[in-house]
Amino acid sequence: MPKDSMTIDHGRARPEYRTVAHPVTGDPSAPISVHARTVARYARNIRASIDACSPGDLIAAREWYADAREVAVTIADRLGVSVEAGAAIVSAFSPRCPWSRNVALAVDYASGREVRTLGAHVDKANAIVREDRAGRDPWALFVATGAPGTKTYCFGRAIAGDPDAVTVDVWMMRAAGIIDRDAPTTRQYREISQAVRDIAGEYGMSPAQAQAAAWVGARGSAD
Repeated sequence: MPKDSMTIDHGRARPEYRTVAHPVTGDPSAPISVHARTVARYARNIRASIDACSPGDLIAAREWYADAREVAVTIADRLGVSVEAGAAIVSAFSPRCPWSRNVALAVDYASGREVRTLGAHVDKANAIVREDRAGRDPWALFVATGAPGTKTYCFGRAIAGDPDAVTVDVWMMRAAGIIDRDAPTTRQYREISQAVRDIAGEYGMSPAQAQAAAWVGARGSAD
């Protein structure tokens, strides 16, 4: 097996690899292997980001996704769709966008106002509404197996209330110690997600909460 392989050889990972439930979907029936030393290095860096948070930051991190879910509830109520779809819509407007603007775009969309953003984001929101109203799963519109697309899927799932969803964006890349690129590869996404899962319990947090704390610590702001 090549050194950087993400596959499992005859159901067993090489010693330097760990076999884990899929760290994006959390599906134990589709395990993958992650490089143990790389995950441990990311975990050390992410701990440092969390430890850089003030007590107030940590309190805010614990509540960040719960508060964001209230935005999804507002979007869902205005559009007559499920909260899951509301969360997916919020996430659809999130790329390269601070949280305050993300919320403003989603509210403008749900209120029928002009949305000043990329047409592809509006198209995604329209598709989410269409799928939800037809009784289909809006998450099927997102790529959930790796990058690209994983960030918006996981962000939306975390907003919807999934405590195990880990969002990896440019600030989580920085928290993990990666400074030479802004978007993760599939392997980086999986290994950073696993690192967050490994340390979340040390802080009495869910993976989603620990990711929020690391994000705040790396960015220096909750927006």
